[in-house]
Amino acid sequence: RETELLYEDYVIFYAKYKIINQYIYWPRIVSSITDLQRFMDEADYILLYVNNPQKWDELMKKQNARLAYLDYMDEHFIVTHPATIAEIFQEGEAQDNCLFNMFEEIAQGDRNIGYMRSSDKPEQSLVTFEVSEGNVYQLLGKHNIMLKADSPEFRSSG
Repeated sequence: RETELLYEDYVIFYAKYKIINQYIYWPRIVSSITDLQRFMDEADYILLYVNNPQKWDELMKKQNARLAYLDYMDEHFIVTHPATIAEIFQEGEAQDNCLFNMFEEIAQGDRNIGYMRSSDKPEQSLVTFEVSEGNVYQLLGKHNIMLKADSPEFRSSG
C-alpha cells in the first residue's frame, strides 16, 4: 500500500511539473521521497502563482519600489531585493530554502526580503535575509543555515 501511495504522489507531482513547465522553467529530478515531498510543496506555491501571474506580478511591482531601501553596494558586497516573483523562486532554488512558500507574503508587503551577493560574483546566491521594522533579524545561507558575523559568507573576497 505504501508503494501505491508513493506512486500516486509521483503521478500527481509529474502532472503538476508538466503544468508548471508550460509557464516557467522549473527543472526537477526526483531522486528520493524527501525530494518528492519538497517538490510537491514547491509545486503548490508555483501553481498558485501561474494560476494568476498578472495579479502577483502587479503586487510585486508595488513592492519593488517599497523594498528599494534594502539596496546597497560597496567594493565587497551587493545587496538587493526581489523585483519579480521569478526572482523569489530562483533565490529559493539557489539557496534551497523556504522562499517558495513566502512569495505571497513578499508580494503582499507582509515580508521584506533581501539578497546579499559578493560583488565579484553578483549572479551567485550568497545570503538571504529578512528585515522587520528596519532591523535584519534573519541571515540565512544555503539550506536555511543561520549565519553569524564570522560566517565565511561575510568575508570579503578582496
